[in-house]
Amino acid sequence: MIRPVLISFILLALTACLGACRSTGPTQMETQGVLEPTANEDLTLADGATLGGITAPGVELADTTVTDGEYQADSLYAIPEQTEVSVGDPVRIVVATGVPANAFHFMNCVRVTFSGGDPEFVETSLNVGAPGGSPKEADGIWATSGAEGFLVPDDFMMAVQQDSSNRSVIDFNVTPIVSRTLDGLEGELFNFQVRFNAAGTVRLGFSRFDAVKRSYYSDADGCEYSWGNIGNDYGDYDNAIRVLE
Repeated sequence: MIRPVLISFILLALTACLGACRSTGPTQMETQGVLEPTANEDLTLADGATLGGITAPGVELADTTVTDGEYQADSLYAIPEQTEVSVGDPVRIVVATGVPANAFHFMNCVRVTFSGGDPEFVETSLNVGAPGGSPKEADGIWATSGAEGFLVPDDFMMAVQQDSSNRSVIDFNVTPIVSRTLDGLEGELFNFQVRFNAAGTVRLGFSRFDAVKRSYYSDADGCEYSWGNIGNDYGDYDNAIRVLE
C-alpha cells in the first residue's frame, strides 16, 4: 500500500512541474479575444499563403520581434535552393529558425506543407543543420550545441501525407544526443530534398496544429513551445518553387 505521505509528495512534484511549464503572461486568446481553432488552425490566404498566429491547445506562443540576425526572431523559414525545377528533378529545401522566444533544446516536430506539385521525399536526403557535410554533422543552429550525435526518423517516416485540409505534408524531427540548450541562437535546423510529379507553382509553408501539435520545440525540462510566426512569407527569402513539365 502506498503511504499517504508518499502520495502527497507525488502530487506536490506534479504541481511544481506543471507550474514550470505554464506561460508567465496572458495567452494570445486572452489578449485578442477567444479564437476557436479548427482541425487545422493555420489561416489560409487567397493566394494559398499560410499565416500562423492562432493558439493551438497545449502550445505556448510568444510575440514575434525582429533581431539584427539573418532571420526574424521566433519565425520558421522553408527556403528552396532553386525556385524553378522540372518535374522529377530533386530540389533541396532548407528549414531555418530565427532566435526562438524560449529556451530551445529539442526540435520535437516541424511539419512542412506543400500547396501542390504532388511531392515525394527523396530517400536519404535529410541533413541536420545547414546543407553540406555529413548528414548528422552538428552545423547550422546545432554548431555550438555540443551534441554527440542526432536521432532522426527513418526515411519511411518522412513519406508525404495528406493533412485534414488535403495538403501534402512531411513531418520532421531532429533530436540531439547529449547537447546543451541553445539560447539566443538562430540558424538552419535541417534540410532535405523532394521531387515533384506535377507541374505548377508550389508554395512552401508550415502547420502548427492538425489533430495534434505539428510544429513545436521544447526546453531541457520538456516544456513545449510553438514558434510565434510560421507564415513563411517574410519577403527576404524565396518561399515557392515553379515546377515545369
